[in-house]
Amino acid sequence: AEFQEILDFPPAPKLDVFGKLDPKKATPAELRGQTLFFGKAQCASCPLRGVKDTPPYLHDGRLLTLDDTVEFFNLTLGTQLTANEKQDLVAFLRAL
Repeated sequence: AEFQEILDFPPAPKLDVFGKLDPKKATPAELRGQTLFFGKAQCASCPLRGVKDTPPYLHDGRLLTLDDTVEFFNLTLGTQLTANEKQDLVAFLRAL
């Protein structure tokens, strides 16, 4: 907690101390998005805490929304996420 306080992370009231969603606080879409984040979508390799508060995205700012960002990586990585999976992933990212 002291280390995170130094980094000044924005609040994420749905996360537990391990950075995972608390099932009692999260929506079903957020929980499905978390599963995608750590699995099929391959997002877990990036540090994304507070990502919802830092648009635009990518190194050059060309992706204006989280939806755009998910679609970009879906296409470039070839993860073949469904429309529902993309929505769930964005729901999870907004909970970070």
